[in-house]
Amino acid sequence: MNGREESLRQIERIAASAVLRGSESLCKLLRYLGRQALDTPGAPIREHQIATEVFGRPAEFDPRLDSTVRVQTGRLRAKLTEYYRTAGDGDAIVVQIPKGTYQLAFKVRQEAAASDAASPHPGGTPRTELASGPSVWMIAFAGMTAVALALALVVVLGPGPGPVRSPARPGASLERFWRDCWRTPRVRW
Repeated sequence: MNGREESLRQIERIAASAVLRGSESLCKLLRYLGRQALDTPGAPIREHQIATEVFGRPAEFDPRLDSTVRVQTGRLRAKLTEYYRTAGDGDAIVVQIPKGTYQLAFKVRQEAAASDAASPHPGGTPRTELASGPSVWMIAFAGMTAVALALALVVVLGPGPGPVRSPARPGASLERFWRDCWRTPRVRW
């Protein structure tokens, strides 16, 4: 069996799973994106194209006014993640939709592929995780947190308005206050 057939079988396996059960629009989107990725690899898929060909929107579709494609793609992304956490945790092929694109990505789990070759039965596939580094958002969040902490330290520990002078003797400022009060003329009502 070749990679294309395996990828198509994986898409059908996901579409038939309990995770996507009852969501015909997400299954339709998954199958469409899969066919596009396999038929024209590397070719960008436009939001307008998905809206008209998958969701039946008119040719005048304006993605600025209708977010259907973005919303449905986000939902499908979440469902794919859920699928690989549950029913698909031992699948050899992982299907993903990278953020910022509508192009499906197929990744082969190396440990699963090696174990399938050595294992006489399909149930012997161990669970493997995909290698993933920190996301751009997590790095940005960490950087902003570091800047906020540095600013907080400057505000708390930084130089104040100047040194506070203590009175020459205890109670001198209180005496000065009362002396000034007695000198101020009284106002009568």
